[in-house]
Amino acid sequence: MTHTATNPAEALGDEVTATPYEGGPGGLPLVVEPRSERLRTSVDATVTWFAERAEAFDHVLADAGAVVLRGFPIDGTGDFAALTSHLPPLAMGYSGGNAPRNAIQGNVMESTRAHPSILIYLHQEMAYLPQYPSRLAFFCNVAAETGGETIVADVRQVAARLPEDIVRGVRERGLRYIRNFRSPDRTTGDRVLDDFHNNWALAFKTDDRADVDAACDARGVRYEWQPDGSVTLFTELPGVREHPVTGETVWFNQMHAMAMKPPVIPRQLDQLMDRVYGPQTGMTRPFQVEYGDGTPVTIDELSTIYGLFDELTVASPWQHGDVMFVDNLHTAHGRNPYTGARDTQVQVFA
Repeated sequence: MTHTATNPAEALGDEVTATPYEGGPGGLPLVVEPRSERLRTSVDATVTWFAERAEAFDHVLADAGAVVLRGFPIDGTGDFAALTSHLPPLAMGYSGGNAPRNAIQGNVMESTRAHPSILIYLHQEMAYLPQYPSRLAFFCNVAAETGGETIVADVRQVAARLPEDIVRGVRERGLRYIRNFRSPDRTTGDRVLDDFHNNWALAFKTDDRADVDAACDARGVRYEWQPDGSVTLFTELPGVREHPVTGETVWFNQMHAMAMKPPVIPRQLDQLMDRVYGPQTGMTRPFQVEYGDGTPVTIDELSTIYGLFDELTVASPWQHGDVMFVDNLHTAHGRNPYTGARDTQVQVFA
């Protein structure tokens, strides 16, 4: 497949402007704003305009990596759902995902229920499962008092700067993800650590183990129930994938995000985990990652990846009504800590 870069002005029409964000490296995200009165005031007109340009927008998004629609009359969950109603939702949805979140309306979910003090580190959504979204959409219903940005980084730039031995190792060996969901009857004893170690009832939206079994079987995921009432999931996956729009082979994995080391987790949790998990408690650690042949991922490799993501992180402040689309294969996303109320909603799409 040959992909030609798309001109946003031509693709999206003369009723909007498209401007690269200047507050971070690489102009990410692209900010699209209405020029016409009808797109500034009419939800129906905005929904029609967006649906009519669905294919063109896919190419704009693939090039930009992330696109923010700003200044359109998207004023609540219903408008957000209507705007994206033409997009195919991810089959099986978010069942079995890591983050603690609940459904709001239809395909719309909480972006996360993780504690406001937590930095949710940059990652590509559900890269630890055989089925994953190609696109995500975030909606800002209430912007935080301070912080709370949905941070993004261009994974293409990260991959281009990685040492060749890391890239070759991931390409040739793939990755093995080991994820544990604690029993809903048990707690780590720490509110913040509980958010990292989700329970299976919340993750799978059921209190029946048979439903968890069925969901894992449907996804093609191997699983084992543990003596502590938790369930451990095992997936062995490639660390690179083919982009559905451009056809290029891209870096797509959670090699760094599943390592459960700072900066993915706060340093105080790193120290706490040794006391919470182990023979003395019988609790199983939430995440582990290794190469597909069982070779450990080294601290030096992780430090290199963290350094690149930190260098390329963009934190564009939210405004009420913003909708940010993220190309899940080209762009990693996360969340800054925040204060005050915050209501950012999310949808995942095939």
